[in-house]
Amino acid sequence: MQGLLEFHGRLCRSDKRPANPGNYCLQFQLHGQARPGQRDKVYWEEVLDTVEISPGGFYQVVLGRKAPIDGTMFSRGARWMSVRVVRAGKLDAENNGRVPVVGNAFSLAKSMAKTAVRIDNLEQRLDQVASSSPKVDQFQTRLNRIVEALELVSSRLVPLEDGAEIKSLIRRLEALTERLDQIDMDEGRLDRLELEMVDIVGPNGDVVDLNERMDRVEGKAPELIRTLRKRERDQPEPARLEDLNRHLHSLGVQLESMKAEVADMGTKAAAAPSRSDLDAGSIGAVNRGGDVMTGGLTINRGGLEVLSGGLTCRGATVTTLEASNMLKAPKMLTDAMELRGDFTVDSASRSMQVRMIEGRQASARRDGALHLNSRGGAEVVIGNDTASKGAQVHGSIRADTLVAQSTGGLAQLFHATGALSAGDVVRVNDSGERVVRVRKLADCRVMGVITDTPGILLGGETRTGVVVVAVTGVVSCRVDATDKPIQAGDLLIASSESGHACTVDDAGPGTVLGKALAPLAKGRGMIPVLLGIR
Repeated sequence: MQGLLEFHGRLCRSDKRPANPGNYCLQFQLHGQARPGQRDKVYWEEVLDTVEISPGGFYQVVLGRKAPIDGTMFSRGARWMSVRVVRAGKLDAENNGRVPVVGNAFSLAKSMAKTAVRIDNLEQRLDQVASSSPKVDQFQTRLNRIVEALELVSSRLVPLEDGAEIKSLIRRLEALTERLDQIDMDEGRLDRLELEMVDIVGPNGDVVDLNERMDRVEGKAPELIRTLRKRERDQPEPARLEDLNRHLHSLGVQLESMKAEVADMGTKAAAAPSRSDLDAGSIGAVNRGGDVMTGGLTINRGGLEVLSGGLTCRGATVTTLEASNMLKAPKMLTDAMELRGDFTVDSASRSMQVRMIEGRQASARRDGALHLNSRGGAEVVIGNDTASKGAQVHGSIRADTLVAQSTGGLAQLFHATGALSAGDVVRVNDSGERVVRVRKLADCRVMGVITDTPGILLGGETRTGVVVVAVTGVVSCRVDATDKPIQAGDLLIASSESGHACTVDDAGPGTVLGKALAPLAKGRGMIPVLLGIR
């Protein structure tokens, strides 16, 4: 289909490692050739909500379904494809190298479609000529042979993907069709036809064999066919465009990795001391001359007091630590901390930043507890809005109040059949093991709505082959108001339209999906729905 492009790629994170498997929202853009001092021009853009990433970061998508790709954008050369991840409506940094996209396939499809239209028009005109006079039967037969020969040439040109030869052949075909248009210029009247085209009429009044005349005028057509046949017989099958793209992407990833290794080796080489720079600190000896000390530090009694400048530590082993008593500096930074007892951080004026906290058992004591803000009662925040990793707890969670996000509701993971998207109304299938879209009016097996942003998720981590089904709470739902408008507060049931809900005056037992929280006067759309209302 014209306007579509099958694209293969590999999604990487900012550290150039492959992205984790799962479903991602990706933005694809086609750019021009990057040149210094010029802005980055975007020729085409499309966002795919759900792209499945396989192990190793590889993926395969078909682009152009939402925004068709115009083949004319490749008239001045290749375009460059960029891929970025969309998280919560925001774009991540462009971590993947741009991949060149050649438009030969689009140009070929457009040219061959134009040629096919012209040949169809020519056949229609020749049919009219044949119907008006029986003298052109032989001309029609030979013309059909020409069409068959051209189709054979076209079928052999397709796999070669050689733009220069294809354009040359298209120009010859257009010249031939223009000559044939002149033949049928006067509505198929044979007497006018013979007067206007004396150059192709023989001495006996018969039409000269157009195959022979085409060979004589164009000359190179038989040689071109023999060359194409020999090339098809002797040369191996040309590489597919997507294989070349994957190979180029793999080479780009290897090149980036080699660049990083070379840069790291250069940094280490620059940092390595020369023989003239060797001193007590470089060989591990203790140097107490000045404010910098190398080697170990042991404080038997009295503790450690830092009046200014803060305390930066690459590793710390703590038997017991009371942060409000121990930390005199405004802030303490440490890469890793090993706990052998209770650890408490509770100070309104001081803070501690620890990248890794690990509690271990020491002698007969059990692992100590980690108390954060136990006195002040302030919040403990894990992650941030742009790079949230969540928290994993192996055991029960106890809390007075559990607050989730405002939308998404309580959801459960289920195996699915078919391609489902957010907002689809689903029901349980006959075996009871999977969910499918509803297709029956007032289906009593309706169970919930597909969502991408659950407030509370049950059933473990999301993975390939499963979907998140909201069973209670507020979610966005597809509704159908074609037969009856929906008012805020109406009870909703399964619609006969696939994956939609609708409203009725009297809902039967077990058929209610939820309650509409917004109106929809007509047509189909998405509205917020409160699930769990029966």
